[in-house]
Amino acid sequence: MQLKTNATDGGRSRSGIKEKGDCTIRALAISAGIPYEYAHKIGTEAGRKKGKGFYPDKLLKYAKKEYGITYKKKRYKSVTIQRFIKENPTGHYYVATNRHAFAIINGTIYDTGLNRPLQRLEECYLISSKRLTYLRETQSF
Repeated sequence: MQLKTNATDGGRSRSGIKEKGDCTIRALAISAGIPYEYAHKIGTEAGRKKGKGFYPDKLLKYAKKEYGITYKKKRYKSVTIQRFIKENPTGHYYVATNRHAFAIINGTIYDTGLNRPLQRLEECYLISSKRLTYLRETQSF
């Protein structure tokens, strides 16, 4: 099965922020549909250090508490990316594998790099689209 992908930096280059090791920030920006700089601000406030990875659980808990971004956590220890997409063809997902995070939206992977179809997921979060629409309409980014 060929995975559908969209190569994107999640708005990092457009934001002017020059950083590596920001996959958690890019995954949040893309899956939540918010600008990269807004996701970066959330990460910094949650305790993420510049250029370093961060725990998805900590990031999303903070985003929910402080910004109202809602999500539903799912565990997928033995499920591959390929199988996950087949079983979850719709929705906005923040996905974590071993030491990497990216977004899957309606069956398409959004990331800067190549993801292997048989790579196993560690954690997955379904991001609430109703709340996101409200955030996009009411927040100044």
